[in-house]
Amino acid sequence: MKKSVLQQALGDDWQRLPTSLKAHYIGVQNQDEGYLTIIYPKIFTPVFYLLYMIGALLHRQGTMLFTTVTKRVDRQGVQHWERSVQLENRKIITFNSRWIYFGDGQLIEFVNPFIGLKMSVSLKGNSLHYEGDSIVLNFFGKHVFISEKIFPGHTTIVEKPLNDQVFYMDFKMTHPWFGCWYQYSGQFKTICINP
Repeated sequence: MKKSVLQQALGDDWQRLPTSLKAHYIGVQNQDEGYLTIIYPKIFTPVFYLLYMIGALLHRQGTMLFTTVTKRVDRQGVQHWERSVQLENRKIITFNSRWIYFGDGQLIEFVNPFIGLKMSVSLKGNSLHYEGDSIVLNFFGKHVFISEKIFPGHTTIVEKPLNDQVFYMDFKMTHPWFGCWYQYSGQFKTICINP
């Protein structure tokens, strides 16, 4: 079985990862199901609509929205994420990305062929902690790194087990002027793993 991007980034700490989080990241293909809550100030809706148009983030708010996340690893070791969120009006919106291992506990999540976010990941206690580092611009395989702190803001993700099958995740984007101006969080369970 190929190592996932997270297995490579965590190194020896992978063995200490709790069961529900390990199921979330292991395997060539797997799928999670759960419920997501998306929150941001309505005044910033046009900003998040534009970000959604380039493939970054979701531009609709909602509480306990049914969500599926399908992940697969291709032959080059790139992990593809396909997220489907069912809104309260039953419309489905999607958010897809791909993860690559960048080395030294870091990965890049590309939301389209040209724009990504470089993050560091570590295991603290029994929880995974991601810290955004920089926006990555990809020009013909050359990477340009720009600080994320001014725009769109500093990204953090915390994932922690609730039991051996269910985990909780919390994504926040914090701007130096506006504070936490975007958040999505929810509980998920990995329902299918294909080696």
